[in-house]
Amino acid sequence: MRIAFVQDSGMNESAALLVLSGLLKLGGHTTRLFIEHDERDMFGALRRFDPGLVLIAIDIGGHHWGLGMASRLARDIRAPLVVVGTYPTLELDEVLARPEFRFVIPGECDVAVPALVDALAAGSRDLAAVPGLHWRDVDGQWQRNPSPGYLDDLDVLPAPDVSLFEPYPYLLQFGVRRFVSGRGCANRCSYCYNNELSRRTRSLGRYVRRKSATPFVAEIADSLAKYPAHHVHMGDDLFTHDPAWLREFAPLYRRTVGVPFTCNATPMSLTSETISLLAQAGCHGVAVGVESGDQVLRERILERPARDEDLRAGCERVRKSGILLAAFNLIAMPGETYEQALSTVQLNRQLGVQVPRINFTIPLRGTRMTERAIEEGFFTRQAQADLEREVAAGRFKLGPCFLSPDNAQFERLFRVFQFAIMMGLGDAQVRQLVRSDLAVKAIPFRMLMLYMERTFFRIQWVPGLQMYLHAGHPLGRTKNFNNFIP
Repeated sequence: MRIAFVQDSGMNESAALLVLSGLLKLGGHTTRLFIEHDERDMFGALRRFDPGLVLIAIDIGGHHWGLGMASRLARDIRAPLVVVGTYPTLELDEVLARPEFRFVIPGECDVAVPALVDALAAGSRDLAAVPGLHWRDVDGQWQRNPSPGYLDDLDVLPAPDVSLFEPYPYLLQFGVRRFVSGRGCANRCSYCYNNELSRRTRSLGRYVRRKSATPFVAEIADSLAKYPAHHVHMGDDLFTHDPAWLREFAPLYRRTVGVPFTCNATPMSLTSETISLLAQAGCHGVAVGVESGDQVLRERILERPARDEDLRAGCERVRKSGILLAAFNLIAMPGETYEQALSTVQLNRQLGVQVPRINFTIPLRGTRMTERAIEEGFFTRQAQADLEREVAAGRFKLGPCFLSPDNAQFERLFRVFQFAIMMGLGDAQVRQLVRSDLAVKAIPFRMLMLYMERTFFRIQWVPGLQMYLHAGHPLGRTKNFNNFIP
């Protein structure tokens, strides 16, 4: 059978989708990716491909586009449509309430999608045996098949099918390739849906799982042999949480692959041994979640177990090793003051952060932080609906989302944040910079963001420009990268 995957932008790459394509090809099926942003006539291209099944992943944050596109696909394409992704996983009842949908698969799809494809290819109308499938029967009623549970042994999965990108050469020419060694996240941050996913799926098995180091390294080596890249990013939410795994990975990766890589880490995991192993493997950069310079905010609002002393110790080890230090930062969180936001600039400077990333705190629906913000009066359901519509219409402008008397200052601080840290400015100088209309307007903060990402990922100019022209600014992506739900 021919299966079409539909995606909005090349920026919203899904590691889980590549694995799913590999599984389907092992079963003798044909897959093809269609990126709406890059197709002049996507529906015409879909009809020429003549799929037996169309799959669309709908993400929290990008669900207005996803629901609209899914409705058009269900109406205008003859092939049956299956809806997957984080949105139908966390907002299942809303998806099932839409009369145009026939097949929905919440959660992981490694078992369900191949089983559904095999059943449809065989002409079977008895879909009760497809694990995890939600489907409409002849009476239009939803039937909910039991979940197969989480796949515990990730080594049985095929390598990600990077050939899926071949119709869009800029994705292969970009030179930076993303690989994922595991699934799930050990953290339970209040602003991330990983927390809610893990809570809802406790009965399905281990949430955090990982491939063995040897097959994972072989997967990277084989992929780069077919589709060369000069940089690798380990896309795991947390790459450094298992020292024993790193001990096996580091010498093997250095010997077999040898391509510089970047990864994400928690400050507590950045021990002397971990840093030594990363350096041995050829790590170019580590991104650490700083988020806020105020420890009380980190613990109470974000629910991140990162004390100031942990951050300082871990970041100092990274800097001394010669590995590039990047940091994730948030401002304008519910209840935050301007003074607390200024402390985030100070802490980044003290930590010696070389690639400071900054974003406004985004209220993802269903997360503990968003629900608490609504309860405490910093946000409303109507504001959430308005924000989501703006994202869907492409009108969303970066800015504070929560009610605060300091929002105007948050906006000004956001524009000068990276510049202030790059220049090593002190507290008084940062305050003066924020007050200066000329400085706020003159600092090219979007260009600085692109420069920072280029530095961290070692992006080359021409491939980077090609990616930008096709996919837009990284801040424009709507996918919250999830390693096991497409």
